[in-house]
Formats: sequence, C-alpha cells, structure tokens
Amino acid sequence: MSDETRGSILEAITELYSIDGNMFSIQNMLYGLFDGFDYSTKIPSSTHMEIIEKQNVQLYKKIMAFCKTIQTYPKSETHNTLI
Repeated sequence: MSDETRGSILEAITELYSIDGNMFSIQNMLYGLFDGFDYSTKIPSSTHMEIIEKQNVQLYKKIMAFCKTIQTYPKSETHNTLI
C-alpha cells in the first residue's frame, strides 16, 4: 500500500469525527484497511456510507477512491495467521 493511500485512510478516519451518528463500525473497518485487512468491498456497501455521503460528499469520494484502489491489489490465496 502506498504512503498516499495510507495517508488518505488516516485522513478519512480523522474526518469521520465531523459526521453525526455512530461511525464506530466504519471507523473500525478503516483502521483494518490501514492494518492490511481487506474491507475494500465491504466499506462501499455499508449503510454508514449513505450517511457520510449526505453529510460530507468529499469524504465519501475519498473513501470510495481508496477502496477502489485497494480492490486492484493482488489477493493472497492463503493468510498466515501463525505468528
């Protein structure tokens, strides 16, 4: 993940505080993206995105843009959870 994408995710997390309503679920998924978990297909269909779009269309577009970018990344067939 590029520095630009990581920066956009962190900006979006910060900007979520300007949205009225409980954004914990979407915020948690954004932190997950930052940590390498692929929620890029779940986030756009989240009901929270409708609220974000109504209250801050620029934030909505930012989130949709980096989700689209992340969806282009190669996917791993296996995930090593043994650490």
